Amino acid sequence: MQKFEERSSQPTLKLTSFEGPLDLLLHLIKQNKMDVYDIKISEITSQYLAYLNQMQTASLKIAGEYFVMAATLLSIKSQMLLPKHEDLQDSAEDVADPRQELVDQLIVHQCFQLATDQLRDLAQKRQAYYNRPAAEPPISTDQVLPKHLSLAGLERYYGQVLLRRQQQKELQRTREVKTESFTIDQEINRIEDFLAKQSGWVDFRKLFDSQKIVIEQLVTSFLALLELIKRRKIEAIQQFDLGPIKLRRADHGI
Repeated sequence: MQKFEERSSQPTLKLTSFEGPLDLLLHLIKQNKMDVYDIKISEITSQYLAYLNQMQTASLKIAGEYFVMAATLLSIKSQMLLPKHEDLQDSAEDVADPRQELVDQLIVHQCFQLATDQLRDLAQKRQAYYNRPAAEPPISTDQVLPKHLSLAGLERYYGQVLLRRQQQKELQRTREVKTESFTIDQEINRIEDFLAKQSGWVDFRKLFDSQKIVIEQLVTSFLALLELIKRRKIEAIQQFDLGPIKLRRADHGI
């Protein structure tokens, strides 16, 4: 089997399981202590290809999406190696960074990794400190989420909100872990207070118009929104895929 020609000077990676190419890239970025907003694309590309070579050597089946990402990395690397035209030197800020689309994908993926970790942590804490309550009658997914609103739709929409905040530079870029914590109960109260002041349907994005937001709060508000829908405290609609999500109190007409 043909192997990639690039090799990494870094120590050999262990053949651990990754959920996909973005998961592998985040692992490499963290391992090399890089800033996700300023990826050293040449170094990461070499290590990524070296990992695929290890899998080929071990005769492991590689999903096609890994090869697609390999081609993407090589394309970005080649674009960054191209000499810049002298006429563009004065307008360097207007030249698009070839890494930007990949960075956006990594940020969204990292956001939902944090959400998964928080859900897992909450489940572990509940098992450690509380006895399992009596089981309630099961509620189908169709009853929890409105007919035209799916969990996948919510995830994609949250990704859009996150990228919009980043582009407006209201998503703070930090290299240190923030010590400020956000709880689901706090976000539930904030969402309920906000909707109590509104009449009729309101765009979900207005929840964040008046404040700076970090990834941790966006993830927590996502979980709070799901909890409020489950409790039937609020109603949510999305008229078409990737369209705006609108909210209102369930007792709006009372």
